[in-house]
Amino acid sequence: MEHTHAGWSAAAVAIGRPAVELASRGPESMPVTMSNHSHAENWFELLTRPLWGMASAPETVPEPMWTAAAETLARALDPGDPWYVGAVTDAGQRCVEAAAVGWGLALAPERLWDPLPPKAKDNVSAWLRSAYAADVADCNWHYFPVFAGHGLERVGIEHDKSISRAHLERMGEWLLGDSVFEDGPGGRVDYYNPFAFHTYALLHYRLSGDDRYVGPASAFARRFRSWFAADGPAVPYGRSLGYRFAQASLWGALAAADVEAVPWGEAAGFARRHLEWWWDKPILDPEGRLTVGYGYPNDALVEQYLTAGSPWWASKVFVGLTAGADHPFWTERATEPEAVVEPHKAARAVHVRDRGGNVTRLNGQGWRAWARGGQEIYAKFAYSTLAAFSHSVAGPGLECAVPDGALMLSEDGRHWRGREDSEEGDIDDKGVLTVTWQPWEDVSITTSLEAAVDGWHARIHIVETERTLHTGEGGWCVPLEGHAADVADHRASVTGTGLRSEIIDGDSGREAGLISPMPGTHLYWPSTVLPVLRGMLEPGRHVMKSLIYIGRELFGRGPIGGRMSQPGRPGTLGSVTLESPTEEDPVESDATEQSAIEVFTEHRELLFAIVYNMLGTVADTEDVLQETWLSWEPRWRAGRIEHPRAYLVRVAVNAATSRRKAVSRRRETYIGPWLPEPFPTPPGATEPDASEGALLTESVSMALQVVLESLTPAERAVFVLREVFAYGHDEIAEMVERSPAAVRQLAHRARSHVHARRPRHRVDPRVHREVTERFMNAVRDGDLDGLLALLAPEATLICDGGGRAPAAGPRPMHGAGKVADFLLRRTFRLGLGRVEYRTVNGEPAALLVRDGTAVSVMVLDPTGEGDRVTGVYAVTNPAKLANLR
Repeated sequence: MEHTHAGWSAAAVAIGRPAVELASRGPESMPVTMSNHSHAENWFELLTRPLWGMASAPETVPEPMWTAAAETLARALDPGDPWYVGAVTDAGQRCVEAAAVGWGLALAPERLWDPLPPKAKDNVSAWLRSAYAADVADCNWHYFPVFAGHGLERVGIEHDKSISRAHLERMGEWLLGDSVFEDGPGGRVDYYNPFAFHTYALLHYRLSGDDRYVGPASAFARRFRSWFAADGPAVPYGRSLGYRFAQASLWGALAAADVEAVPWGEAAGFARRHLEWWWDKPILDPEGRLTVGYGYPNDALVEQYLTAGSPWWASKVFVGLTAGADHPFWTERATEPEAVVEPHKAARAVHVRDRGGNVTRLNGQGWRAWARGGQEIYAKFAYSTLAAFSHSVAGPGLECAVPDGALMLSEDGRHWRGREDSEEGDIDDKGVLTVTWQPWEDVSITTSLEAAVDGWHARIHIVETERTLHTGEGGWCVPLEGHAADVADHRASVTGTGLRSEIIDGDSGREAGLISPMPGTHLYWPSTVLPVLRGMLEPGRHVMKSLIYIGRELFGRGPIGGRMSQPGRPGTLGSVTLESPTEEDPVESDATEQSAIEVFTEHRELLFAIVYNMLGTVADTEDVLQETWLSWEPRWRAGRIEHPRAYLVRVAVNAATSRRKAVSRRRETYIGPWLPEPFPTPPGATEPDASEGALLTESVSMALQVVLESLTPAERAVFVLREVFAYGHDEIAEMVERSPAAVRQLAHRARSHVHARRPRHRVDPRVHREVTERFMNAVRDGDLDGLLALLAPEATLICDGGGRAPAAGPRPMHGAGKVADFLLRRTFRLGLGRVEYRTVNGEPAALLVRDGTAVSVMVLDPTGEGDRVTGVYAVTNPAKLANLR
């Protein structure tokens, strides 16, 4: 998406329009969903919640959309109309939506109020006045009458202003200090601080000039930075996660109020990356409406009050549009966040953004009994932007309890319980969080948590029990499909979709293993796998220690020899020390571990090139390399490998061949032409020698990858090993477990097919770069003649948008005239943006950047002489451009 004021305005319309269109057909058109509210209230949510975005940039919303909203609102608030939503009751759901109506009237009266006939205005004002005067739930709801009052004020309706003052004063009684509000008696510190208390405070300040709570909002914003990962997501925690990108509302509210609590480039960066992250998620139904759920449609993951209209609370992310297109929030370049450890005592949490940009929340708050899923959303020990968390479901076994980020206990090994009520967590000066909890009256547990910026965190549980207990402790879930696991006695590691999750037992005698949690319990993925530690405790005092990792690194030094690798603090977690190896419990030395890493790293580039050739995606390639590492590392440490290169290539090829079927299935449902995922050559990377560099460059080129897609998995594996990396037939036969004769036949078929479609030639990199620059200059300047002079008559354009971005069409485009016309028309329509020249897939390439975001990468396939271009390969699918941002 385009991260400008105009781009976000269009996004607000795209999100709001399907809701308004459905709501305008009346309550009976609204889907019936799980809810503790009436159907009329659910429908009213669908109608009113988009107003948070629509009213923030009213002039960009199409007039028919405003007309539908205004006419439907008039009917919804007319007591004589069949669509009447009903009278406002004290602490009822209609009080909530009164705030959205008030916001809409305050910012867009000419669209929402002025077109109404006198009788309709009387109905709207009478209903809103009753909402203004109603009692509300004693929590953040006190802001709802305040915003109803702003709407009444804007359209000139008399109301008692002392009511607003009383609500605002009551709000101050919930201020705990250190910028945090308690959400009512016993309330938790969750996203209702940023997207309710502090966002409302800033919007109230914009409308009234009352700055009484602007200071806490600004201070909280500075803390709130640590809740967001470098690639966009906010750490999922607490209730109302079904409101999705409302999580980033505070950043736009700062702009709306023109309060620079953090540099505008930081606020803009967090907001833009967050919405971009959500923009690619499968959260819309076929009609483009938001669904109930989180990372995918699933109403089992939300509270009892979320209905089919509730997700449009996310429209609050667009309140920054009130700032105007020339505000620094829209014009400043987004800045990238750094690694940080942020203890926040008032919030009873420590947020850690690791060096990979991922956030782990160490949590000291307890559950909320009244909310469905209250234990999972509030009482786990750890939450992650990279791996989220799971809900438990009724049923026996850890598969139903799903202890990711948690310790669970059981008397019979079938029925499990975790932390519920507990003392609030205490955070010491070193950032160690400690919480004491009692799952039974005669069982007391003190848990200490500490995290580092390398993706690891440590947990230590001191358990005093008078009964025998089964224990089950989880690391982090990863997707089930295509996962690979490595399990030892005390350690379990699993990879999937480019993620690695690992859990290690300290010296507690627990057994490591994997479980497949009940499908549909995880926030991000429908099916998952989870590494766990299981054990038994007899009555007495016990100490259980574990180290947990989540990240994208293929392998890491991690906690070698039982130590957590946090610089300057080896081996400690508060007052509890992780034991060093003893003579009775030997481990491999750092030298041996480093040797395994060094040897693997020495071959990594070769392995990557081979596997990437076979699969065509970076994520799948990284997963295969992770599987290869997990197979390699223990065998190397045991001294069972004589020929490292041969072993590593064989394991990688077999793993890639096995994965190829799943990759092919995904390609069958891919929208439009498919191109391999581009990846950059890092600046300053060590160059291989000339011959190897030539092989690697050709091996990953776009043009060759397209041809390789037409081969069978076996042909492709043999071609890559024989033609690109010059392995002998006998060597290949051993790797792919076929006879040498069969390998020769496969090699002959593959070679003939590839050479028929792509004669082998190499272009000098300098010539290739020069042709690329001339080509892009012609596109930028609209130079049709210059472009036709470069394009070969039979030139082909293949554009991969994946259904998520503009593309050239459902099929490749052939002919110089058609290709040139398309490129010039598209540039005129969308703008070329900034062009950066990079080395991508081993070749010179043009990276197109708009508003700091990569929107396309273009690779040319010149003739051997470099004078004409026979192929243009453009990748616009945002999911494939992540490595280039």
